[in-house]
Amino acid sequence: MTGFGSKYDLARSRDDGEEAKVEFVELFFDLVFVLAVTQISHLLLRHLSVLGAFQSAFLLLAVWWVWVFTAWVTNWMDPRRAAVKFLLFSLMLAGLVLSSSLPDAFEARGLAFAAAYVFMQVGRSAFMLWALRRHNADNFRNFLRITQWLVLSGFFWLAGAIAEGEARFAFWIAALAIEYAGPASRFWTPWNGASSTEDWDVEGGHMAERSALFIIIALGESVLVTGATFAEMEWTWPVIAAFLVSFLGTVAMWWLYFNVGAEKARHDIEHAEDPAALRVSPIPTCRCCWSQASWWRRLPTNWCSPTPSVTIPNRRRSLSSSAGRRSMSSVTCSSSAFPSGDCRCRTWLAWCCSPCWRSLRHCWNRCRSARWQQ
Repeated sequence: MTGFGSKYDLARSRDDGEEAKVEFVELFFDLVFVLAVTQISHLLLRHLSVLGAFQSAFLLLAVWWVWVFTAWVTNWMDPRRAAVKFLLFSLMLAGLVLSSSLPDAFEARGLAFAAAYVFMQVGRSAFMLWALRRHNADNFRNFLRITQWLVLSGFFWLAGAIAEGEARFAFWIAALAIEYAGPASRFWTPWNGASSTEDWDVEGGHMAERSALFIIIALGESVLVTGATFAEMEWTWPVIAAFLVSFLGTVAMWWLYFNVGAEKARHDIEHAEDPAALRVSPIPTCRCCWSQASWWRRLPTNWCSPTPSVTIPNRRRSLSSSAGRRSMSSVTCSSSAFPSGDCRCRTWLAWCCSPCWRSLRHCWNRCRSARWQQ
């Protein structure tokens, strides 16, 4: 072990009052996750069910965890150094395999997905052990604990890839639970104890900016799918209305994160006594972007074809109820009611408007409660 370790210190140089810059190679690395987000939406489209939604959300959490661990590494290491660049390029290659296997992760390509995932998680931590051993003893011990947790979860990932059906999902849920439990327990191990968040030495501004860029990836997926689908369709009034609803939903999600949440997160991280102990996650906004993109991808199939009848749930006040309780009724529309055959368009638009309206309403409430400064 005496010869193990980098001769050169690959860590970022941190000057007081100077924020770490996000380098171009980090943005280049993020391109892999554009594909990952797209592939998860493909999985949801192929399995439009409760199980499919749960599997898609599970894979989104896994992809996010790979990304955030890499963001931590580039928070400590200097991406301008050749060794760090080659690390990111290697992770990109594995990330392409991981992303390509996502739609079939629970079917034929489970082993490819699990092998790529474990390689990224364990391989990145092994690199950090090599980079830190001679230069940062505290962080070296920290990554020694992290590597042990990731190796443990790796067994469950690979065991799940070998298994099939419900057993695969069970193994993978256990694997991801182990990885998420690691930071919560400060990567405690019987041999090395627990890490201290003070040893993690996180540069808050860099982490906040990296999280914001991940949201840009998700929003970009929504914008691309919306524009590409709209361009391929006949521009009828229902199609134009759905297009505007989707655009407003995307703007609302941007507003929620960047005009309120991102600045507050940056401020909290930069001014916290222990930035590593804070938990900032853009996953809810990312999930909304990915769900909206999935719905838009579905539109070309039987978009405005005539249909015999479609039943749409409708809420109305019960006139016989003095307490003002809501009763459920249904409105049935047919091709005769809509001569242009756009009943299915209107049905989808009713589904689309509901989450978009909730996003806009939440955005408005957040804006009213925020303290705006001129």
